[in-house]
Amino acid sequence: METPRSVGEASTTNFVVARPSAKTDDAVTTRGCGFGNLAWVGVDREELRRRIVMPEYLRLAMRDCIERKDSTAVPDHLLLPGAAAATEELAPPHAPMVVFINPKSGGRHGPVLKERLQQLMSDEQVFDLTEVKPHEFVRYGLACLETIAAKGDEMRKRMQRKDSDHGD
Repeated sequence: METPRSVGEASTTNFVVARPSAKTDDAVTTRGCGFGNLAWVGVDREELRRRIVMPEYLRLAMRDCIERKDSTAVPDHLLLPGAAAATEELAPPHAPMVVFINPKSGGRHGPVLKERLQQLMSDEQVFDLTEVKPHEFVRYGLACLETIAAKGDEMRKRMQRKDSDHGD
C-alpha cells in the first residue's frame, strides 16, 4: 500500500476487514478500520489512551445514569470522600472523547469500527447510535458529570477547567 504524504490523504479504499484469529496479530486485525496506520502518523496507542480515556469511575457513573435515564443516579460509592481523594493524584485526560457509531453504516465496517474504538478507548466512551442517541448522552451522561463535579469531585472539576480552556 502506498504511504500517504499527509494524514488527510490516507485512503480507506485499500483497507480490508480482517477477522481476529489466533494466527493474526493486532496490526493485521486493526488495519480494516484504519487503526493499523496509527504508527505512521506518530501516535502511540498508550499515549492516545492517556489523552482521551476518562477515569473509570466517571465512565461507569456516566453509563449508569444513561441506562437509568437519570442524571442524578450516581452510585453512592463514587461519591464517597475516599473515592474522590484517590483520584487527586491522577492527571485528567487532555481531551476526553466520546464517539457515536452507527453500526449499520458502511456494510460490515460499522460493527468492526465500534469494536476497535472500544478496544482503543473504552466500552463506556463508544456509543451505538441504535442504543444511545447524542441528546440522551448530553441529557444524562454530561449532566451526570456535572452532578459529580457539583458534589465536590476534583477530577471532574479539573476536566471541566480543561474543557473551558479548549473552548476559548
